[in-house]
Amino acid sequence: MIVVRNVRDPYDAQRLAEIIDNHPEAELVSICLSDGLNACRGYVYFRCSSKGAADAIDYKYNRFQENK
Repeated sequence: MIVVRNVRDPYDAQRLAEIIDNHPEAELVSICLSDGLNACRGYVYFRCSSKGAADAIDYKYNRFQENK
């Protein structure tokens, strides 16, 4: 399955990409960033073999956001 996650800035996109790269059941597909008027926004697309893998990536990324 292909999963899409919103990111707020390039640093968040980089961190999410690292989490995806370190997961054995996931593969990074694409990172799309755009400069808005007030902030950089973007999307990270990745492929997962299961919903459980996507949930594990979300959990690690959410922990990163909480500790940021």
